[in-house]
Amino acid sequence: PVRVMITPYEKLVSPMYLSPLPGGSGAASRLLYSVGPTTMGNVICAPGSATKTCQYVECFHLVEGVLFLTPKGGEAIRCVAGDTVVLPRGWTGDHDVVEKTTMLWLSVEEEDGDDDQSSN
Repeated sequence: PVRVMITPYEKLVSPMYLSPLPGGSGAASRLLYSVGPTTMGNVICAPGSATKTCQYVECFHLVEGVLFLTPKGGEAIRCVAGDTVVLPRGWTGDHDVVEKTTMLWLSVEEEDGDDDQSSN
């Protein structure tokens, strides 16, 4: 059955609902939804930098804070609260968190050959 899931804002930002991410980065997260190829959660990140390669299509909505995304070999892009970002499978680059960020993220595992990307 299809079920509606509602998460109050305070559960997205309160440390009591989050689990620290490994590596001592000052980041903490909470898994909100995981069914089939779709996973969703939230993460709070302290200022710092990390290099990332996307194994799947990943999207995030920045609820609070400021960060820069710099694709490998490209120029930095500033992201602020209210921005929604889609990173395609295979994207590689740096995340530089300037101000503590809170974001909702969504990851969708694609099956091989299922790279249809459309924009509206």
